[in-house]
Amino acid sequence: MGMRRVLAAASFVLYATATIVAVHSWPSSWSIERELSIPTAISNVVYGLQLGLIDSNVLAEFHDTLAADGANPKLVEKAVEVAARGDIPRGNSLNTVIGVDGIGMGQPLFIDLAMRLFGPHLWSIPYFFLLLMGLSALSFIGRYDNGRLNFVPLHFAALTCMLLTPLLTVPLIRDQAPIGGNRFFGILGILPALHIFFEFADGADRRDDRAWKNWGLLSVQLFILVFVLLVRSADAYLLAPPICAAVFSARRNRNNGILHYGIYKKLAIAAVLGIVFTSALIVCAPALAKSGRIGGTIWHRAFGSFVAHPDWPFGNLREQYDCTRYIPEGLSRARPADRNGHCVWWAYPPNQTRSVQAVQEATYGPEYEVALRRAYFNVIFSYPRQALESYFYYKPALIAATMREGLRWRLDLVPPSILLLAALQATLFAWFVVAGAAKTPFIATTTFGTLGLFFLFAVAPQLGGLTSLQTAADIIFYMYAALALVIALAVQAIWTASRHRAWDA
Repeated sequence: MGMRRVLAAASFVLYATATIVAVHSWPSSWSIERELSIPTAISNVVYGLQLGLIDSNVLAEFHDTLAADGANPKLVEKAVEVAARGDIPRGNSLNTVIGVDGIGMGQPLFIDLAMRLFGPHLWSIPYFFLLLMGLSALSFIGRYDNGRLNFVPLHFAALTCMLLTPLLTVPLIRDQAPIGGNRFFGILGILPALHIFFEFADGADRRDDRAWKNWGLLSVQLFILVFVLLVRSADAYLLAPPICAAVFSARRNRNNGILHYGIYKKLAIAAVLGIVFTSALIVCAPALAKSGRIGGTIWHRAFGSFVAHPDWPFGNLREQYDCTRYIPEGLSRARPADRNGHCVWWAYPPNQTRSVQAVQEATYGPEYEVALRRAYFNVIFSYPRQALESYFYYKPALIAATMREGLRWRLDLVPPSILLLAALQATLFAWFVVAGAAKTPFIATTTFGTLGLFFLFAVAPQLGGLTSLQTAADIIFYMYAALALVIALAVQAIWTASRHRAWDA
């Protein structure tokens, strides 16, 4: 293994070490996952229920423990420890509550696998997250040893910088977007998507001894990316750059029938593998799949994002969606905006003849999404001016403000060990840049172009939803990757200039 590959692998090791220190120094209360995903996984791993079912007594243990003094990291950890002992009397198997957190089946499946591998502990979740990230990094390193390998240390330099941001230093944000949690999960899909992007950008496979190895490494990345999309459907934007690369490569080789056909053949095989991996993961949790809540909600988030406009709720929408019988404030600008979606659901005409329990159990289900989709387009067509203002002014302004917030470091809150590891990461990154400055330098146009393409597509789900630091890990990553690239280009230029002066002397 060449020096550059060793340095690239070391960049992951430094990030993983810093992350492990961070998750133990800054515990999270897992505010989204603790409601259902964690109890579901424990019910399967410890008490033997089918994945997707929750033991009522396990769920009650979580509720009782967290209700005592309010949810905080210590109490969540205590609830997990008590449930993990396996001595809670068996209760009823509940399946009607699955999915009412709106995040789909991927997160409980991921946590279940994490706890099977590392034990029923909270730290198992980030450990499994890092394990998959390590497999992705090794696959990338095993595939590329040219200028594209530059993306690996760039990737982990950016992620290490993110450990110093409010994503980790602010408890409220850390609780809602912990490393390995649903809202941070898209970070795991970026390196696999880059790997797949470059595979298609290279065009059709050539017949050589490395073809099967390359397909094996690509399969690892496809599996991880499928898992990411199952956990967090908002990161489906990661599919767009590889598809663009495939289409561009096919168009570039349209006059060469063999290469043109080979590109579409590669795309078809990758799509089939993606379908196979998706099906295999879904089969692992039949109770979750049966509920119809495979992916996270889309229209719920899109409708709720209208609160970004200062005039929300528009016009007579309060009267159209009158839910004050169940939600006294009705449609409002209060955040989080979930209750606006719930308001539409309570006002949904078919629900007027259903029991309260039936309406609650169907929340975030397929019919719920249908109701929210209709409400979303009703707003779009009834109030087009306000909708355009939302998407072209207020939401972009919110995205820009969130990115600025992501730059506010509080180094006084960061443990010295993490600062040391961040400094080592910066040193290693500079060493990597210098080591490849002569033969495989960072090229501004291609590297910025690739990052820019990914960032452009990453903005789409942010415009579709409501941007905050808790939901913006992806775009914050691209921002830090761009800053790291600027530093790399500066180091590279300084090193090259110094070499030239040495030769001239």
